[in-house]
Amino acid sequence: MYLSDSTGDLDWSLNLLSQLHQALDPEPFAQALQYSRASGETALLVAVCNGNIAAVKTLLAWGAKVDHPKQHRHGKDLATIAKGLGGEVVALLLPQRRTV
Repeated sequence: MYLSDSTGDLDWSLNLLSQLHQALDPEPFAQALQYSRASGETALLVAVCNGNIAAVKTLLAWGAKVDHPKQHRHGKDLATIAKGLGGEVVALLLPQRRTV
């Protein structure tokens, strides 16, 4: 997800994650899904920031955590970013987190 962040093209990253999802046991995949770069960005945050609804839906279905403790971008947490985008992104995240 991070490599495709600069281009906004998350499809190839989702395909790779899909292959990992099928190949790995649940625990290692869950750990990979929750990985956060030193900057605080997770795959879910990257998808939200790029407005990629399909990626957000897929990551949530796979168990991405909305409440990841270090999930932020440029000092803004996921809830703040999602509120700024509004609409469908908030509707997807709202059932997952009380503060969105």
